[in-house]
Amino acid sequence: MNILIAEDDPSMVLMHRETLRRAHSDARVWAVSDGIKVIEYLRGQGEFENREDFPFPHIILLDLNMPRMNGFQVLEWLRANPLENTPYIFMLSDSEEQEQIMRSYELGASLYLVKPKTLKELFGLMQQILLVRLGQKVELETTFLRRR
Repeated sequence: MNILIAEDDPSMVLMHRETLRRAHSDARVWAVSDGIKVIEYLRGQGEFENREDFPFPHIILLDLNMPRMNGFQVLEWLRANPLENTPYIFMLSDSEEQEQIMRSYELGASLYLVKPKTLKELFGLMQQILLVRLGQKVELETTFLRRR
C-alpha cells in the first residue's frame, strides 16, 4: 500500500511514518511538505516523474494547514482535475470546527480526522485508516475521528 503524507511539520511526519510502519509493515510511505508538492506528486511531475520511485498513492494523509497551498486548496484542485484512480484522502487538522469538517467533505475528503494528542491514539488512528482503506468494517474512534 502506498501512502503519501502531506505535512509541513517534520516531527509529525516522523510520527506518522513510525505509526504507519508499526500498524502495517508493508506500507510504503512518502512525504511532501505543502499542497503544491501534493499536486506535483499526483501528476508525476518534476522530482516525482519516475512512478517506480514515486508510485501513485492509495491513501493521502492531508494536513489542512500547510504553506503555499493548504488542504482545502488541494481538495479544490482535485475536484477541478479528477484523477483516474482517486486515492482515499484523510484530512488531518487540530480543529474540530464544524465549518471546516463540512467543507472538507463538500470538497471530497474521504474522512476528516482530528489529530490525536498522544502516540497511542495516533497508532490506533493509523491502524483504523489502514483497515478502512482495506475495506474492512471498523468501529471508528469518535474521540478523535469525525466521519461524514
